[in-house]
Amino acid sequence: MKNTISIHVGNTSSIIHNNRKTKNHTNPDIDVSRSVDNITLVQENIKDSYEKLFGQAVDEYNGKGSVAKFTE
Repeated sequence: MKNTISIHVGNTSSIIHNNRKTKNHTNPDIDVSRSVDNITLVQENIKDSYEKLFGQAVDEYNGKGSVAKFTE
């Protein structure tokens, strides 16, 4: 089974898209009648998810995190 995710930072369109709440599908292979069979594993704010997954790494990369200090 193929899994996909879509992210549009700054608005809620990705949640609508990921939950298949839109009626406008350009892909002819999408069978809207099967949407009731969808299972939501996790539904949370995209920015919160990003922060959980990448926040520490971004802070460290940007120099905001703890920096190892080497002493002799």
